[in-house]
Amino acid sequence: MMKSMNESINEQITKKETEIADIDCKINSNREKLRSLRETVDADIYEMPLNELLKINAASREEIDILDNILRSPTEPDVSKPSSRRRSDNSPAVSGDSKAFEAIIT
Repeated sequence: MMKSMNESINEQITKKETEIADIDCKINSNREKLRSLRETVDADIYEMPLNELLKINAASREEIDILDNILRSPTEPDVSKPSSRRRSDNSPAVSGDSKAFEAIIT
């Protein structure tokens, strides 16, 4: 009886060790994928013209400011409605449209 209990425990240990090895393999594989993605993104950024990078940066900052203002003043009904995001010529605002963002913020 002791022998079968020990065998059962050893089988469980072996099974868990195999599971751990599989998880380690997946982790290493994901690390390689992540490293490859970072290299691809870095290469894309270096190849992108500076003016495009600046536009992306400016749009991101404006969107962050808008979200920050929405979160700080959730009681203002016009702020969160997409229909209120209009330019002065009454056309819908687009990402990077600073006049529309200023209208939302103020």
